[in-house]
Amino acid sequence: MNASRQGLTSFSGLLGYIREQYKDRAAFLFARDGKQQQVTYGDFCDDVLAMSRRFTRKGLPVGLLGENSYEWIVAYFAIVLSGNIAVPLDNTANLKTLITEMDKACCSNLFYSGRYGSIVRDLRKSYPRFMASFPMDCAVEGSAEPFDLYQDPEEAAGFDDLFKGASVVIYTSGTTSGAKGVLLGQRSIVRNTVCTADYLECRPRVLVLLPLFHAYGLTCGVLIPLVEGCTTVLADEGLSMIQNLSASGAGTMLAVPAMLRMMMDCVIDAGGDLSLLGNVRQVVCGTAVLAPEILAFFEDRGIAIQLGYGMTECTCAVSINRLPDRRRDTVGPLVACNTVRISEPDQDGRGEILVTGENLMLGYLNEPELTRKAFVDGYLRTGDIGYLDGDGHLHITGRCKNLLVMSNGKKVAPEELENSISMLPWVSEALVFLAGGDTGRETIAAEVYIDPRDDSDRARQSVLESIGEMNRNLPIYKRIQQVFFRDSEFEKTSTRKIVRKPVTAGRPEAPREPDEAQQAITRRIADMISGMTDLSPEQVRPDSELFSDLGLDSLYFASLLSEICTQWDITISEENFRAIRTVNDITSIIRKEKATA
Repeated sequence: MNASRQGLTSFSGLLGYIREQYKDRAAFLFARDGKQQQVTYGDFCDDVLAMSRRFTRKGLPVGLLGENSYEWIVAYFAIVLSGNIAVPLDNTANLKTLITEMDKACCSNLFYSGRYGSIVRDLRKSYPRFMASFPMDCAVEGSAEPFDLYQDPEEAAGFDDLFKGASVVIYTSGTTSGAKGVLLGQRSIVRNTVCTADYLECRPRVLVLLPLFHAYGLTCGVLIPLVEGCTTVLADEGLSMIQNLSASGAGTMLAVPAMLRMMMDCVIDAGGDLSLLGNVRQVVCGTAVLAPEILAFFEDRGIAIQLGYGMTECTCAVSINRLPDRRRDTVGPLVACNTVRISEPDQDGRGEILVTGENLMLGYLNEPELTRKAFVDGYLRTGDIGYLDGDGHLHITGRCKNLLVMSNGKKVAPEELENSISMLPWVSEALVFLAGGDTGRETIAAEVYIDPRDDSDRARQSVLESIGEMNRNLPIYKRIQQVFFRDSEFEKTSTRKIVRKPVTAGRPEAPREPDEAQQAITRRIADMISGMTDLSPEQVRPDSELFSDLGLDSLYFASLLSEICTQWDITISEENFRAIRTVNDITSIIRKEKATA
């Protein structure tokens, strides 16, 4: 633990620390006009301070709309340092969503990157509150011209109550309901950054592929590397994920499980050639459960996977495995800025995970009732079920809303059984549910998917025998009594979680399109999207909007396009990337690229 940084609680203190410690080191690497650009820690601090002094007002919400870029990072820091409130916006969202989130945060001012000029023009026509915009390039242009933020004095008078002293508003991604604005103060952000940095031990270069408007990408991809004195490498949008891994020279990367699965598949397809991954030997993984076979694939090949657990409401991290003594069965010990209590534990010590500490949010933006329900006795209710073991490691076993409640009062967390089944030979995915409740004959049942390449009578018999053996070590009420085998992968949400639906007899055939080639491409895309959302492939129409209709968030939009580039061996240009709105758009790009290849 680095004692000299433990007292940091503000952005100004953080900047002073990194300037003193790492002034001449490279802070950022990024591609610009086909060339690699490098910015030192000293120059970064100078750019932030210079920009922060140009703001004419304080205490106002300021939107940030742009791709991952050095200018975005400078603007984010400068807004906070100037005493204003940074509101990072989803750069893949449609106009309606942007207006909703800006309006909820009372944003009249916006910094934007050049490629979003058309969206800014649309905002001016459709969003009456929008009054002032500033190109993000001015963050580093060296000008002294002031940023004359628009302020409605009457509205601004209520900002203290609305924002509760927050310096940042981060919107949580949601597909079935509107995103919630999480209010974060400088202290919670900096304390979580410093405490988590003590666990990560990043390598000298950290590759950032995830969007910075999410707490995970911003904290682990920018803030922690800065505290550690590492170099953040911003991914080149002109390259695929695999190409970025090779070109970046990074030893550490951030990932979500879907990205790791794609990486694993690429290595397998290349005959086990790990050189595809460049120098990456450390992966920080969060946001969803990682399948045991993927974890084992990388660990067994010398690539360390650091599993962690967190949420935007806790700034980012609650727990994370330390690199030297990481474990595969837990999400690690608690970071030092928070503590955990298990609410109403059962006989096995499992209960809802409650968190308190310096990293907690100040509340939800303009949602007093949601904020009230989120806390109990000063602890944040995470909605996750788990327990702390004797070594102080946190285990996540399920979600409160997924609990199977039996008529005798017994409660079973299905995720715990699902994890055990998924570790069995042959099994790719599993879903555990309560069957027969309407007949009075309750049983715990499992639905199992075996990869078609492995599916056989022998494989199924092996799975049945293994589950029988597993049952011997379970209490009677937890034992699995029925097993169903399915022929296709489970439908999944945008965060790659299995949609919990009753067992179905099968999937109807997809509607036919006049053009057989187009039909085949659209069907493959529909299958990909079905694996990322709570939709069936049949619900993915050619004219479906990716974000508003299908609920894709930016993380999985990027993953989808990366997978498409890999599957069809194409490159999607920046111009085409910006133009994509519907499934048909993607299909057209694929056909055009293949035709000209």
